[in-house]
Amino acid sequence: METNKNMYGLKVGDIIEVQQAWEDEQGNDHDEFPTILEIDEKTGRMKLDFNKKEINDFLEGADFFANDYKKDNPQ
Repeated sequence: METNKNMYGLKVGDIIEVQQAWEDEQGNDHDEFPTILEIDEKTGRMKLDFNKKEINDFLEGADFFANDYKKDNPQ
């Protein structure tokens, strides 16, 4: 696996936008704005907190990698 470049400088505590994170029963996509809890330095895989237990549970097995995201509101 390629080493993560984390080219946007994400860190624990940053909030990112996950577009189309999940789809409801009517087929509508929903964006979410989770907080980064962990970033694996070798793979770039992130553990995210979606701030809602049911969404965290639903997306628990999904993979999120730092090089695929920017901060939601970079300053």
